[in-house]
Amino acid sequence: MATEAKELIAKFNTEQLLYNLLSLHHAIVYWSGLTHGRFKQLSEAYAYIGAKFENQLEYLNQYSEMNILTQGLIEYIILDDIHNEQEEQSIENIDRLFALMHFNTNMGSYIDQLSAGLPNSELSILDNGRLALPKTLIDRINSYFYRLRELGLNHPELLRELNSLMPQYDIDTTTPEFNIAYEKEFGLSFEKYMSLFHTAYDYALKNQRPIVKIPLHVFKNQIAGKCLTEQEFSAFMGHYVLQKSLKTEELKPSDQWLQRYNRSVQLTARPWVLFEGNLYFTTKTLCESTMILMERLSNGTIRKRSKEMNSFVAGINKEKGHLFTMNVSDYYKKLNIEGVYINEEVAVKPGKWLNADSDLGDIDILLINIPRKLIVCIEAKDFVESRTVYELIQQDRKIVTKELAHVVRRDEWCKKNILSFQKYVEAVDKTYTVKTIFLTYNESAYNYFEHEEKVDILFLSAIDLIENPMVVFD
Repeated sequence: MATEAKELIAKFNTEQLLYNLLSLHHAIVYWSGLTHGRFKQLSEAYAYIGAKFENQLEYLNQYSEMNILTQGLIEYIILDDIHNEQEEQSIENIDRLFALMHFNTNMGSYIDQLSAGLPNSELSILDNGRLALPKTLIDRINSYFYRLRELGLNHPELLRELNSLMPQYDIDTTTPEFNIAYEKEFGLSFEKYMSLFHTAYDYALKNQRPIVKIPLHVFKNQIAGKCLTEQEFSAFMGHYVLQKSLKTEELKPSDQWLQRYNRSVQLTARPWVLFEGNLYFTTKTLCESTMILMERLSNGTIRKRSKEMNSFVAGINKEKGHLFTMNVSDYYKKLNIEGVYINEEVAVKPGKWLNADSDLGDIDILLINIPRKLIVCIEAKDFVESRTVYELIQQDRKIVTKELAHVVRRDEWCKKNILSFQKYVEAVDKTYTVKTIFLTYNESAYNYFEHEEKVDILFLSAIDLIENPMVVFD
């Protein structure tokens, strides 16, 4: 499918096609943001006249897919160095091109499911001889992404309350640790890159051209030359520009799979595009890329090569985990629920009040509900929201293979040693029960897959607590 798509691209005037694709991506970013921003007001206006403001979730899904397909076509043109000045453009060719990209991306997502060995992920043969994808599995996985979009569109007040009560880690770009790590990773300081971003953005606004095509030497002299040295400009070209020289033997095949996120040659990672001696960029793509860069730095998912950035990200992940634990604990303390004892980071190990024979780690948040005679042990994980099927599968694998075993062992120990909790609440006796919760900040991947081994653990997300704080005691 990818080969046929590239052959079809070569039938277009590639310079014009590239410009049109960048314009389309610019528009998609705009309309996606506008759909989110205006939905609540328009929905209320429609309701006032007794109508429904429908199909917005469908539009968002379409914008998201078109964003992926558009980026993929741009990458194909640049990385495969496709050039053609003649044009055999037709509506049929455009339809065919996007149909191929749609099929390529969807099949890529399915292959990610099949290669992961998920139960019931095999193709089936219908009576008429056609192949059918495993609809039940695909629908269940897609419901995760539907849930995220539905929350953002229909319940923004819940997300605002969540961000207010349990704010996520926000990176401080002024610290020496951040700036050292950033410069070691990208070859220029964060301040210099942002200076270039603003200079380029202002150039586009001044010239009233949100989609910019500029000769590279002019860009270097008139824009980059205002804020970057020669060495910094070379680093900029190497780390931020999508160009044909990136397609080497070192480039992983998975970095070219459109169904994956956080790829090294993705337009959102390299929003500046070099083609036939010209540098292309759009104001919306630059803004989206910068937002994604800050998001990846803050949540610790930035692709990293330098030891300084590796060390910095490790520190972020540790701080994020502690912040989430304390925010959940503070949330319940502020609720001031009568008869509920609250503690955090309670050790279950030799020599501690919960004196286990071996180190079973910490109970991140301990809630003891005296009226209900219930001990709630919460394992809190500030996992990043999954953006693709592959990421969702990997998060579930991480929970099952790395995180869950010690939580189950600690749960079993707590259930066998209920009286040990008397050191925290004297009223605890043998009639109390123990309940363990695996809490994630974002929707838990675990709930969207089948698992052979069943565990007596409840999986919740932070939004579940915002919707109903008492759910932990049900």
